[in-house]
Amino acid sequence: MIEDRLIKIYERLYLYFLRQRKEKALKEQKVLPVPVISVGNLTVGGTGKTPMVIEIAKEARKRGYDVSILSRGYKGRLPGPVIVSCRTGPLVEAVDVGDEPVLMAEKLSDIPVVIGRDRYEAGIYAMSCFKEKPDLFILDDGYQHWRLKRDIDILLISGLNPFGNRRLFPFGPLREPVKEIMRADIIVITMADKCKNLKGLIDELRLYAPHQPIYLSRHVLKEIIRYRIDENGYPSIKEFKGPDELRDKRFLAFAGIGNPESFRLTLQEAGLNIVDLVTFMDHHNYEVCELKDLSDRAQQTGAFLITTEKDLVRAKGKLPPGEIYTLNIEISCERAFYDEIFRRIKLL
Repeated sequence: MIEDRLIKIYERLYLYFLRQRKEKALKEQKVLPVPVISVGNLTVGGTGKTPMVIEIAKEARKRGYDVSILSRGYKGRLPGPVIVSCRTGPLVEAVDVGDEPVLMAEKLSDIPVVIGRDRYEAGIYAMSCFKEKPDLFILDDGYQHWRLKRDIDILLISGLNPFGNRRLFPFGPLREPVKEIMRADIIVITMADKCKNLKGLIDELRLYAPHQPIYLSRHVLKEIIRYRIDENGYPSIKEFKGPDELRDKRFLAFAGIGNPESFRLTLQEAGLNIVDLVTFMDHHNYEVCELKDLSDRAQQTGAFLITTEKDLVRAKGKLPPGEIYTLNIEISCERAFYDEIFRRIKLL
């Protein structure tokens, strides 16, 4: 009882300072000279922002846009602005700019990625640096970045665990109250196929967003990638495998992501023989000794290491020699979702 009262007091203070920060940011809000699509969420990690940004960027490129991605560079030691990729693949490492921008740069070799805590400054820097100036920006994790004006706010809601215990961070996963769904222009329920009560979730979303379009997406396992790790701890791609080809192998899985349950379910659905799943905090910065311990544990049970692509980005240069596997997961969304985004862009 006392604990509940203390949490409520904390939440009132949290909301007070959140409102102050939001009001100040909106008063100082800046506008980039080209349209900005924001992809974000209400919760701390685990909704699939990175794969969604990647898919929207690919679609924008297909439709003829010279698109660039702006990211905060969370957990990176450089404040920015920093060019992570200039249509070249990654130019820097995760320790400098965070795992998500590096992963996006790896996946989108023809699309520039720029990080900066001030996303407006990062956008202007991109406009000044690139010979082919962007005519569209995608803002990664931008739902709470009020300092920069967005033309479209896309809100992702996890079908697996939409709002957790409905408490504000750090007592729960919410960055903002659930009612802030109302600010979204477009809503996507990710991992909709894993939602236990999809109709109930849509009904709740409609309480706050009666007119906004709601789309469904799911995470799709495209393939499993086998890497060989060199003596310096860096992986190089060796083979692309289907789950059926790996039925006779045992795996020790590890992940430091916002929603490890989604990773566990994907491994389970793939039918892989998982001896254990070791979890870490989201964006965990791996130490050499931790990875060596995981490798030793795997060898003791006759297993191979398997992890997420984001985790592999953070583990590079620290892995013991041997093999490691990752899941190549993409977001699959309705075609109407992309049509709606670019219909709105054309109207701007």
